[in-house]
Amino acid sequence: MIWDGLSVADSKSLGVYKAIYLANSDKAGFSSFVSASDKEKAAPLLKTKCDDLLGISASSDKYAQSLEEAKKWCLVPKKTTIEISLLVDGMELSSADDDYKNTFALSRSSQDFINAIKKGSDGLTTSSDVNTGFSKVKEWCAEVIKKSAFDKDAQNAKLWCVKPDSKLGDFMDKQGFKPVESTGWDSHFTSLSSDNTLTSDMSSVSGTEGNGNKLKSWCEGKNLANVQIHTLLTDLEKIKSRCFVRK
Repeated sequence: MIWDGLSVADSKSLGVYKAIYLANSDKAGFSSFVSASDKEKAAPLLKTKCDDLLGISASSDKYAQSLEEAKKWCLVPKKTTIEISLLVDGMELSSADDDYKNTFALSRSSQDFINAIKKGSDGLTTSSDVNTGFSKVKEWCAEVIKKSAFDKDAQNAKLWCVKPDSKLGDFMDKQGFKPVESTGWDSHFTSLSSDNTLTSDMSSVSGTEGNGNKLKSWCEGKNLANVQIHTLLTDLEKIKSRCFVRK
C-alpha cells in the first residue's frame, strides 16, 4: 500500500510485521511503540498499531503525529537479510520441529541438500533418518537466514527454511499430481511394472481381492490425509508413485 508516497505495511498476514520487528527492534524508541520480546509476539501488536495509524484521516489533528510514527515503524523494511526478505515476500519460515522434519524428508534424496546442511566430517547421508537429519536443517537455517539477502545461500534458504507442506497430498498437488481416482486403480497398478517391490508389498495386503483394490488399500493404509510427511519417509518414494498420478 502506498500512503503519502510511502510503502507501508498493509497485509493480512503477519510476515511483514515480523520483518518490521527484526529491522527495528534495536532502534531507539521502538520499544515504546511496541513492547515485545520476539517477532512472533510483536507482529500482531505492530499490525494493530499500524492499522490504527493508517486509519487516521488527513483532516484529523492527530494526522501529523500518526504520519511521523508510521514513517518510523510501519514502513516495509529493506530486504537486508534473508529472513527479512522471505518475510516481506509473504513466506512463513519453519519454526516447529515437524517443519524441519518434513523438509528433511522431502529433500533428503538431494546430495546438494545433504552437503549444504552437514558440517565438516559429519556422517549425514541421503540415507540418514529424520531424527538424525532434522536438527541439521534447523541449525543450518538458523545460521543462514541471518545472512545478507544477496548471499549465495538465499535461494536454498527459500527452498529449505520456508515452512513446507505438512501433508503429502498438498505437496503433490503443487507438483502437478493428484490422488488416483476411484476407477483408476487397476490401470495404475499396471503402469507400475518397473516397481520391483510392488508385488511383494501387495502380498501383505489382506481382506481384498484384485491388484487394483490391493493397491488402493495399501495407499489408504498410509493415512495420508492425517499424518505428517516425515512419518512416511521409509516408503515416501513408493507412496508418491503408487498413490498419485499426473493431473
